[in-house]
Amino acid sequence: MFDMGFLELMLVAVIGLLVIGPERLPSAIRTCAIWFSGIKRSITNARTEFERQIGADEIRREIHNEEIMASLRAAKSKQEEMRQQISSGNYTGVFTDDDADKDDEKEEQEHLLHDTEDTPNDTHKASPDLDSKTTPSENENTKNE
Repeated sequence: MFDMGFLELMLVAVIGLLVIGPERLPSAIRTCAIWFSGIKRSITNARTEFERQIGADEIRREIHNEEIMASLRAAKSKQEEMRQQISSGNYTGVFTDDDADKDDEKEEQEHLLHDTEDTPNDTHKASPDLDSKTTPSENENTKNE
């Protein structure tokens, strides 16, 4: 919340030790902690009550539903566009949205990049002779028989 590091806390502790003194410092810290937790609890309760009164959950739900409906409308318009292309015989099977094509290309490039980084670089394959459990001399013996 306050984004204080270790050095800042140590500086506050040293200043508190010098100003308040070692005898009263523990009780002063305890009192500050009690006040801080009380203020934090009051702010949380006020926020919860305010959100309940204005219906923030309902507003969030409505905004989320509107976003979903907008994406559904966009998908239906694309579907209708494709149906018109198919019925007119102009359907090429290619998606015409340039932004989606760019996103797909980026995802494919990232996927290929991650695949090459994750897999070991095995450039050679074992020969069939090495895969068999018999040695070349045993192979010759079986051929001679």
